[in-house]
Amino acid sequence: YYIKTTKDLLLGADVPASSGYSSATLNVGKLRNKGFELTLETINIKQKNFSWTSNFNIAFNRNRVDALDGNSVMIHSSGSSADIGKDDYRVFVGQELGLIYGYVTDGMYSFDDFTYNPETKKWVINEGVPDCSSVITTSGSYFGPGHIKLRKLGGEGTQIDPDVDRTVIGNALPKHTGGFGLNVQWKDFDLAAMFNWSYGNDILNANKIDFTTYAGSKRYQNVSSLMSLENRFTTIDPATGNNIFYGDNANPDLLMELNRNARIWSPIMGQTILTDWAVEDGSFLRFSNLTIGYTLPKIFTRKFGVQNLRVYATGNNLFCWTAYSGQDPEVSTSKSNLSPGIDNSAYPKARSYVFGLNVTF
Repeated sequence: YYIKTTKDLLLGADVPASSGYSSATLNVGKLRNKGFELTLETINIKQKNFSWTSNFNIAFNRNRVDALDGNSVMIHSSGSSADIGKDDYRVFVGQELGLIYGYVTDGMYSFDDFTYNPETKKWVINEGVPDCSSVITTSGSYFGPGHIKLRKLGGEGTQIDPDVDRTVIGNALPKHTGGFGLNVQWKDFDLAAMFNWSYGNDILNANKIDFTTYAGSKRYQNVSSLMSLENRFTTIDPATGNNIFYGDNANPDLLMELNRNARIWSPIMGQTILTDWAVEDGSFLRFSNLTIGYTLPKIFTRKFGVQNLRVYATGNNLFCWTAYSGQDPEVSTSKSNLSPGIDNSAYPKARSYVFGLNVTF
């Protein structure tokens, strides 16, 4: 069990303009870590021709920010490619590190949220419905049914306000981590297996935002299967290829019919936006290692002047049980400790197989 306070941590802090710089790295941070670690090693069976031992470890850690640069909150960007909500992490004095900050989704706008105006041939948002058109400023004529919908969290009126309608949407630090393993030996055969886990941490899946949006430079990249025609809201008449959402080819009745079973919003947006939809549970259990070996009896090896000869096969990263939709939940591509747990085009862990010999002369 431990309690450790670290003072004078390096942080980028604002400095007076008269210095000629806007910020400088200063020793101003203070952080407290408190935790508990437990390790168990057991000898379960120990006989002449058979033995079985096991090990287990678990670690809990909680941290608290006690001081920053004199302010009570620090705004930080992880470097994700979202256009809206780039300042996606917050550090609050008195709270933990790793707090992900952003908008909360409320699914997608339905046809009940809008009324079609046949004169302007556009959709008009109904009174009392939260309006995010001012946030996503370049959505243009595509704002209407089938657009991503943001939840109104505070303030007056129905306009979504980035100052009051964003909140903490995830925590990248796990509740606990650990691992367990076993070693078994039967006559000349041996087996060793190792597992490790993390529980309770969130991941900001920036890839999920990038590959589900047709906006800006992202219109030239592929979209994921989440945005297949079977799933997403569509504005195109498959029979004619016309855009029936607005304008001269607008057809509200056909638009409703085509999107009766749509489960996710249209990928057509003016800008990408960071929401809790991209924050996922990063808990996992990984089968990290398995080794099986066989040691040849000495009665054979001594004939060749060999004291000991063992052949073995090892598999690494064999399987990972997780609900995370990305390639690997054990990821953090940020360059800063202030924004852990972001997956932004990370390389997944490789699976490998090794075969070898241990020879003693």
